[in-house]
Amino acid sequence: MTERNRWFVSLLAATVLFMFIPILSGCSANQESADYAPADHEAPATDEERGIADDVGSEAIGDSSVSDRVNDLKIIQNARITLAVTSAQEALEAIQVSSEKNDGYISNINRWQTQRDATAVRMTVRIPADNFSEFYSSVVPLGTITNSRIWSKDVTEEYIDLTARLDNLRKEEEALRGLLNEASNVDEMLSVRKQLTEIRGEIESFEGRLRYLDDRISYSTFEIELQPETLPSEVIRATGMDNLFPRMSAAFIRGTNWMLNITGFAILSFAAALPSLIVLTLIAVAVYLGVRKIRHMRNTQ
Repeated sequence: MTERNRWFVSLLAATVLFMFIPILSGCSANQESADYAPADHEAPATDEERGIADDVGSEAIGDSSVSDRVNDLKIIQNARITLAVTSAQEALEAIQVSSEKNDGYISNINRWQTQRDATAVRMTVRIPADNFSEFYSSVVPLGTITNSRIWSKDVTEEYIDLTARLDNLRKEEEALRGLLNEASNVDEMLSVRKQLTEIRGEIESFEGRLRYLDDRISYSTFEIELQPETLPSEVIRATGMDNLFPRMSAAFIRGTNWMLNITGFAILSFAAALPSLIVLTLIAVAVYLGVRKIRHMRNTQ
């Protein structure tokens, strides 16, 4: 083999060696990492996996807390409905039946006569909150809705605050009763009794407010008004002949005033334009005389 061929083979071998060195190094590094990796631990989660897990966990916690909050909410539901009905008495009887069916009651009824000698009714109906939708659905078909409003009020915060304050007042009342039994003289007894009276008044006030809220929460309030339908009727009305002569006199006066106003406006307009008309007339006369003189001179020549 010549010197040139040996040099070429050596160069080729060196090139192949340099190509395989990185591959061998990578395999060695991977093997080393595998050897030193702990066998009883899993690989750490990626940021994306951790984010997904956090979302799932927070959603589960959120659903549970939301469910708890919904169950603890104190909501007062109300409705106000105005119906145009053919017969207010028949609609009233249907509402009475529906209220009894839904374990409710009518707390107030007010009747009056309209200008057409028809009966109108306004009533207040109390229905258990759980039957709100069912009762509402039974009332709507009784007539034509002319006005409807449904609203609710969340009194949860007030209810919790009243309950907490009431518990504290009861504890304070119990402590004062203990002090009353230990009082050693009349002055101490009178002082403790005064405080007990004040606290008892606050307790009764809070208890009354809680009873009111419990009633409004448990039973929804419907304010229903039944108005008789206004049926169209065609009758002959001579309203066009009412007060005919006074209306004719007024019309004549309006026409006369209108004509006088137009005449006065025309006179004022003519007076305002008169100076301009005089000047234009003089100019026209001068032009006419000049043209006439020129024509006369041409004819004489």
